[in-house]
Amino acid sequence: MKDNLKSQVNENYLPVFPLSVFILPEGKVRLRIFEAKYLRMLSLIASHQCFVIQLMPSLPTMNNNYWGSLVEIQDFNQGDDGILEIDVLCKTLVYTTNISQDDNELTFAQVTPFSHWSETTADIQMRSEVLATELNSVLDDNEILKEFYQSRPLNNVHWVVARWIELLPLSVSVKNLFIQTDSFSCAKDFVDSVIYK
Repeated sequence: MKDNLKSQVNENYLPVFPLSVFILPEGKVRLRIFEAKYLRMLSLIASHQCFVIQLMPSLPTMNNNYWGSLVEIQDFNQGDDGILEIDVLCKTLVYTTNISQDDNELTFAQVTPFSHWSETTADIQMRSEVLATELNSVLDDNEILKEFYQSRPLNNVHWVVARWIELLPLSVSVKNLFIQTDSFSCAKDFVDSVIYK
């Protein structure tokens, strides 16, 4: 497609970064940016610092992935090897439509936010002490995660389960099951089965 796609970039029409990164609302991740087209992408979003991470499919049946994570850049760093690192925060999940590519093969899409269970503050009675305690230990044991999550709403089981789904070494196809708005119970049951075994 044409380079003029870049002039259309705004909060509803954004660059898409395909990655094997699963991130839910309020989740944080550090990305290493070295491809020229993604370095150019950063200049296109200078005014609002947002883009979409679209989960790369791991199965042929997932080729038409319809959703992504709308992320906002929180910080820029330079790695020890000189590669640019950016810390991003997931603001919400979005449906992606009207997908196009510019002359440099950078992908753009129209984005429409949709609600996800991880954005809901759970009833205090839904607390899960074991999941929260174990997650707190995992976060403390990892230097980057400890830096990212200095403030931790561990009494919100939705937040706790979302972080577990991000962190557990699960296949993309399994994680994709927990994107639906009504999938919280399944997600919690799954995390429980892993942590409590």
